[in-house]
Amino acid sequence: MTCLDDTHYQQHVLPYYRTFESRLGYTTLLGRTRHFGWYESADPPWRFSAGMRRMEIVAARKLDLPPGSAVLNAGCGVGDVARTIAQASGVHVTGMDGIESDIAIARRRSARAGEPGARTQFLKANDHTLPFADTSFDGVYTMES
Repeated sequence: MTCLDDTHYQQHVLPYYRTFESRLGYTTLLGRTRHFGWYESADPPWRFSAGMRRMEIVAARKLDLPPGSAVLNAGCGVGDVARTIAQASGVHVTGMDGIESDIAIARRRSARAGEPGARTQFLKANDHTLPFADTSFDGVYTMES
């Protein structure tokens, strides 16, 4: 199989995120953010949040785009990466994900952070059938998707 169609996604990907172990681990340990962190040698390995935020800052620097650029976050999850990258670099991030409940959380968290539509927006979409014109974004990233 070369790509994940919606049926495969519904049958195999979503059930993984709905298992007790996934929900417990991602919610309890990682605040529902699903990516690895960037740890320095002096960092204790259990400081997950600090390591994840550091990894997001590294990603923002690697994008190396001027403020105001349009960026796509494919597989945005609950939007933590999008918010960090938008705040750190001044870009506008459109996050998309296939999990509707994560999109709802991303929107709520951005609203609480004072980001409703300012630098981040989130929508449910499939990575293989993008709902955007080819030249809509200046950059794109995905993290652990």
